[in-house]
Amino acid sequence: MKQLFTTLVLLQSLTAFCGTRPITADTTGAGYFQKQLTTAGKGLAPVQGGSFKNPILTAGLSLKIGRLSYEPDLSLGMNGKPWIANNHLRFAVVHRKKVDVILGANLFLFFADIPAGGKNRLSAQRTLNYEGTATIKTSTKHLLFFSYAYSHGLDQFCLSGNIYAIGSSWSGIPASPRWPLSLDNQLFYLQLTNNTKGLFSSTKLSAKPGKARVSVYAQGLLAIRTAYPIERLQFNAGLSYSFR
Repeated sequence: MKQLFTTLVLLQSLTAFCGTRPITADTTGAGYFQKQLTTAGKGLAPVQGGSFKNPILTAGLSLKIGRLSYEPDLSLGMNGKPWIANNHLRFAVVHRKKVDVILGANLFLFFADIPAGGKNRLSAQRTLNYEGTATIKTSTKHLLFFSYAYSHGLDQFCLSGNIYAIGSSWSGIPASPRWPLSLDNQLFYLQLTNNTKGLFSSTKLSAKPGKARVSVYAQGLLAIRTAYPIERLQFNAGLSYSFR
């Protein structure tokens, strides 16, 4: 059976690397709580067997107290089948006007049909991720980031190894007076067990009308070079709603 794995987030997805916003520590020094719902046409993943081909709904929380944050989320298919879950625990070891350095850990769950007793049963495959991210704010609307994660698979069908990423984020792009845009680009490299190695590029474009809590987004994932077969170009789109 194919080994199963999805990177940090996704992919939202994500926690990790497929066009998600970079991690920052802008709320250091104050309590902060936010809830968010996100819908998507499908779930993207840079590993064969990790994508979710049906529409999904992701519910997430963000609780920050000082430099410490806890950010869990759960992604479910519209058919009720769970896909992934994250439990990010992070601490801002450096928080300056233009530089943030954040370290953290994430118990990541990937729900898969695993053979057991002659039948396939839905089982949560666990991976423990150790994360490090550094962001450099070059202006009020632009930043660069560098991240590294080590993934340790805890179950039989999980992968272990290294994930490296660099990227940039633009916000408040004045494409339209009523619909300012945000653009996230990143380049990441997977170096995992079972010869799961690959270089990927991802882009996410978001639009949010004024101070509204709803935003729309589209994202793409390009497999530049991989040591395993995977769809070269994947697309996704969806809506996001924030409760504050």
